[in-house]
Amino acid sequence: MDDKKKLFRIGQRIEISREEKRGRKFYPSQILDIIDKNVYVISGPIYKTSFIMVHKNEIIKISCAVKNKGRFCFEGRVLERKFNKIYIVKIQQVSKVYRTQERNYYRFPINIKVIKKFVVGKSEKEEIIEENCESKDISGNGIALKTSFKHSIGDIVGMSFDINDRTINVMGKVVRIKPVDVFYYKYEIGVNFCDIASKDRETIIKYIFEREIRMREKGLI
Repeated sequence: MDDKKKLFRIGQRIEISREEKRGRKFYPSQILDIIDKNVYVISGPIYKTSFIMVHKNEIIKISCAVKNKGRFCFEGRVLERKFNKIYIVKIQQVSKVYRTQERNYYRFPINIKVIKKFVVGKSEKEEIIEENCESKDISGNGIALKTSFKHSIGDIVGMSFDINDRTINVMGKVVRIKPVDVFYYKYEIGVNFCDIASKDRETIIKYIFEREIRMREKGLI
């Protein structure tokens, strides 16, 4: 597309995807420099505290999300990788920019306090159970919570938590349950947001990205 420079620019948050033994994996990244119209310098992929080693001539997919337009991608060939305070990778674009469907958001491991509310019973016998929970990770479309209440798949819960001095109130659907034994909690539940406002989703995504940058600068990831 003609305006790809507006999509893939210095400072742009991007996502790297590559084929690995267990399938395609996704890693957050950022464009650090543009050498010419087809050569980019990006931050190298990292998972938790480990560098993900890409190899010379390997083909990886680069993508970025554009509000109200979707996700745009291109294939890039790895030209070189190096470590100069930070892990960087130089790639050459080898395909045209194309549009693809939005994928699930990256989940960032983090512990935040979450107030969860759940309605039990019917009509006049309804009761609201409120519980103080902790998150395991969060993304733009969901959150993993540690809880002691025994939920069922499909339960709808209300949640309230603070991100960057902004209180986010959102409803979510329980899509995953796993027994755990972590201090005061008995279960870990995966919750997909049902009605999250665009501003709240953007706040979460921005928060995740800023935290990752700070952690990388401190050498924590």
